Amino acid sequence: MAAITIARRESLLPVRGERTRLAVIGILQIALCLGISTFGLVYVGAGRAAVLLYTMQLWSLPLGWLIAGERVSGMGLLGGLAVFFGLLLFMNPMLVNWHDPKVLFGNALLLTSALCWALGACLYRRYKWRTSFWSQVFWQVLWSGVVIGTVIPVLVPRRPVVWNLAVLGVLVYNWLGATALCYLWWGKVLSVMRVSRAGQFLALTPVTAVLISTALTGEPVTVSIVISIILIAGGICLAVRDG
Repeated sequence: MAAITIARRESLLPVRGERTRLAVIGILQIALCLGISTFGLVYVGAGRAAVLLYTMQLWSLPLGWLIAGERVSGMGLLGGLAVFFGLLLFMNPMLVNWHDPKVLFGNALLLTSALCWALGACLYRRYKWRTSFWSQVFWQVLWSGVVIGTVIPVLVPRRPVVWNLAVLGVLVYNWLGATALCYLWWGKVLSVMRVSRAGQFLALTPVTAVLISTALTGEPVTVSIVISIILIAGGICLAVRDG
């Protein structure tokens, strides 16, 4: 992001008065959201993790109203209820071992990461930014790196890293594709679209993740999971039909 921003002859520093806000939003949406969800993946399968993470739409309804002043219509409330019941079904004892504290901890981590993302998105939507998108993303990733680099060595025991092309490929993809470009595009979307409406397209992510996780890792897909996904994705779409 720094190299591209410099090549575009744009400043690496955001406009004065926006630096702290962008840093906080970046820490919420990148450091906390991605960091907490990564810990959650230790205990939760990738498909379930994606569905829980993308319940951020559920949290964005009340937060969008409280923080960004976005109205919540009857259709939005109906969609929120559908997401809520889908989440309850997704957490039922047939799918989640409530006697395993590690599993419960992992699910709680994923829901917390969704809340952090929604909070960051609503804070971003609250302001009109003068800083360019490239500078915004660089600044957010920079401060997220500082936070993660400070916290991870304290909380996570060191393990030897076995470097190979596969590991390097995964890291590069996550750096460039899943983080830098995605947050750049997400910022552009939020500059022209309400948080709740933007979530309509994010609803495709958990469905895709479940299918990919099943194909690559053999994660089982049950009837309850399918119904939960339909409720969550359908509720998200209902919530934004008035937008």
